[in-house]
Amino acid sequence: MGEFHSKSVWLSLFNRCCGALFLLSFAAMGMGMRGIEGHSIYLESGMTAAEAETVQADLVALDRMNLGLAEDSLPALVFGGAQGFHLGEFLDKRIDYLISPVRGKAADAVEFKTGAGKTTGQIVAHNLGTALWISGMKQGVQSLIVEIDDRAVPITGPEVGIVRLGQAFFGMRGHWLAQVPETHRIQRLGTLMHEARHSDCSVRPAGAVIPATCGYSHSVCPKGHYLAGIPACDVVPWGPYFVQGVFGATVSLACSNCSKHERRLAKAISLDALSRMDIGLLNGMLQGKHGLPVR
Repeated sequence: MGEFHSKSVWLSLFNRCCGALFLLSFAAMGMGMRGIEGHSIYLESGMTAAEAETVQADLVALDRMNLGLAEDSLPALVFGGAQGFHLGEFLDKRIDYLISPVRGKAADAVEFKTGAGKTTGQIVAHNLGTALWISGMKQGVQSLIVEIDDRAVPITGPEVGIVRLGQAFFGMRGHWLAQVPETHRIQRLGTLMHEARHSDCSVRPAGAVIPATCGYSHSVCPKGHYLAGIPACDVVPWGPYFVQGVFGATVSLACSNCSKHERRLAKAISLDALSRMDIGLLNGMLQGKHGLPVR
């Protein structure tokens, strides 16, 4: 679940005692798990030094964004505050671990069958914790544990916050954005905001039926949409694409210390994200028909 989104590591899956226990292990030869100064997010050891430095620099830039928003503005209601560091806190509450990409030319390739034929894409990021929890709930798995480096992490709900990054998260080879390096940061931060929303669960399930607002899974885009037939749209209020869209709009319109290129890309990110929502639903949210943003 994520934005078309998927370990430089050995991966093993054990099934023991009739589905009672699943153990998923991420073990890599690396520098050990690393923290990010000022944040509670940990980087799995398979991440390269350059990738770790990129993520850390992105979060520092986020914390330092000068937004100057009103406390009752929509972004402040969505993210819990009116300055850049509030956006960082939004991520900290929802992402605990960032897992390194799977390496290889076709490692993150995905293919969808639509009415118009086959469509291929590339994984940018994936909220693995939420996906594993939903799958376990549906299959009746009693206990699910992910081992990240030498740390055992029980999957007790989507809020465990394990996000796996794809190779595309760090690289835009051949893309026009490669000519404007600072814009990559806005793309990456928007993706993290999106994946963070997948960690939220406003209504806990009583059984195997998962409420739409628990993990905020995507829906198939409708006929006529440029992504028709692909599960890359939202039909639930305050979902990941809405959060990503508000982030982009906030940077575009309110960030006084962002570059022109960053604000331009942020606007494009916002327009694309919000286009993945039903227009009636979006208008209803903006008109207050769905209450306040759920955090």
